[in-house]
Amino acid sequence: MLSWFTYRRLSIAIAAFITFSFYGCGESRIAQCHKLNKVANKTKNITPPKNAKEFERIADDIANLSEEMQALKLEDPKLQDFRSRLASVYSESAQAAREIGKASSANKQSELDRITKETKANGDREGKLIGEINQYCAAP
Repeated sequence: MLSWFTYRRLSIAIAAFITFSFYGCGESRIAQCHKLNKVANKTKNITPPKNAKEFERIADDIANLSEEMQALKLEDPKLQDFRSRLASVYSESAQAAREIGKASSANKQSELDRITKETKANGDREGKLIGEINQYCAAP
C-alpha cells in the first residue's frame, strides 16, 4: 500500500504531465509565423495595373488579402497584433487603389499626388511591419 506522500507526489506528476501535454498541442510560434507570412507573401502575386480601370481589380485583390489576413487563426498575442496591423495596411492600400483609379480617370493630378504620397507612406509602414514580423519570427 502506498503512503499519502507517495499518492500526493504521483498526483502532482500526473497533473504536470497533463498540463504539458495540453501546452504542446497548440501551434508553435514558427507555424503561426509561417501562416502569417504565407498570406503576406501573396502581395507578390498582385500584378501592377496597366490602366486606370485596373486599379479597381487591384483594390479588390488587396481587400481580399486584408480579409484573409484578418481571418487567420493565431494564438500568439504578438502575432495577432501583427495580423491586425497588416490587415489595416492592406485595407488602406485597397482604398488608395480605388482612389487612384478614380483620380486617374478624372485627370486630377493634385489628387493623384496626394494619394501617391499617402500610398508611399503606407508602403513604408508595411515594410517596417514586415521587418518586425521577420525579427520576431526569427527569434528563438
